[in-house]
Amino acid sequence: MALFNRWKNTVEKLTHPVVQEEQNTEVATEDEASIFAKVFLECLTNLEHRLHGMKEPKEIGLSALAAACDFYDADWCGVLDVDVKLKLWMPFWWFDRKTGGMSATKIDEIGVVGIYERWMDALENNHPIIIDCAENIRNENPGEYNLFSQHNTETLLAVPYNKKEKGFLMVRNPKRYRHRPELLQILSYVLVSEVNEQKLLDRMKMSVAPKMIQTDNEVIINLFGGLEIYTSKGKLTEAEFKSPLCCKVLLLLMINRNRGVSARELSEQLWPDKEYDNPTGNIRTLLYRFRSAFRLISDTDLIVTTPNGYRINTNLKIETDFEKFEQGYHMAKKMQGKQEKIDTLKEIVKLYRGKMFLTGSAEHWQIAYISKFHLMYLAAIEMLMELLYEKQAYGVMHEYATRAISVEPDNPSIIYWLIVALRKYGAADMAKEHLESAKIRLLAEEYQELEGRLMAV
Repeated sequence: MALFNRWKNTVEKLTHPVVQEEQNTEVATEDEASIFAKVFLECLTNLEHRLHGMKEPKEIGLSALAAACDFYDADWCGVLDVDVKLKLWMPFWWFDRKTGGMSATKIDEIGVVGIYERWMDALENNHPIIIDCAENIRNENPGEYNLFSQHNTETLLAVPYNKKEKGFLMVRNPKRYRHRPELLQILSYVLVSEVNEQKLLDRMKMSVAPKMIQTDNEVIINLFGGLEIYTSKGKLTEAEFKSPLCCKVLLLLMINRNRGVSARELSEQLWPDKEYDNPTGNIRTLLYRFRSAFRLISDTDLIVTTPNGYRINTNLKIETDFEKFEQGYHMAKKMQGKQEKIDTLKEIVKLYRGKMFLTGSAEHWQIAYISKFHLMYLAAIEMLMELLYEKQAYGVMHEYATRAISVEPDNPSIIYWLIVALRKYGAADMAKEHLESAKIRLLAEEYQELEGRLMAV
């Protein structure tokens, strides 16, 4: 806590307010300055004691935010990340004084969209933003005023940070020391450090990458059985995105990866039953969440903004399981050599871990792709089983039939091949168990067809 000691040693310098809004300068008396210095020092001392022994970045960050709420007698304090490319402002950590933690808020759900000129100027030139009364900016900054009204903000104090990460540390509705940003300025150093450490820890958790990835420019995207993204720095799954809609945006762009897709087109696919006059804000929020997660494993954006809309970054070398599967399937159908065909089919059926788009698989735009690859997989299994049966490779046949049954447990054709493999392999009892289980799971017509097919073998 040496940094805290250095700040406390210089607290005597904090005796004159230096901040102004709308050119209205505030001058403090000596008594007011002394009281401020005393309260300021007490706040830092108490925070130092509170942080002693804490190790988790988020715990440290929330304690600092709570201290700021108390010091300024504010109802909310938060770290607001700025994504300049997306023109989006999103909270990273925040403390709600009423609930005592990171309770859900409207700003957390949708963020803030747009470029607010004086906020960008404050960010670039490192000066605070002070709002004494939101009503006073109604005419000059109507966009800001509307935003403050939506979030019940009457007064505000914010200080920028611009070291690696960009954003603001702010308190909402401070009832005292509105013109004294010193504490926020100090805490911004603490919080940015902890935010960076949290992001580093998150990246370390993702640091598992396939050996076939050789460069930072390579990305592997798997869609069968659930979303997985691999880079040279790690792996992301659906769970890390914390929003099914983030995954759906990626899926829409992946199946349209050779063109840009407008915000309106994305919105119509994601929310077909709703109409938005300006869908850009909702899409930007989803893209911010996606990019924030993807940056844990890559320094290059996977989704980029172009004049024609959003699209997959063409500068990345991307390999997908569904494209590899489809290419291999069509190659296998044309092959004349049986062993070559078997080897290719074995490789592609391994790629199919389950239906595409596990998240929201009932969406109308997904059904065609789900059906296409599902039928293709069943056809590939059928081809492989017939070839292996013909070759009398019953051990390999059992291996791949078992793999297929784990993906499609109630498919009569796959059950048939598994039972055939077990019988030929000398495991009659196991074959009988599978047949009895199938009688329970399958429709009567399906079971009768299965029995008839087995009797013909």
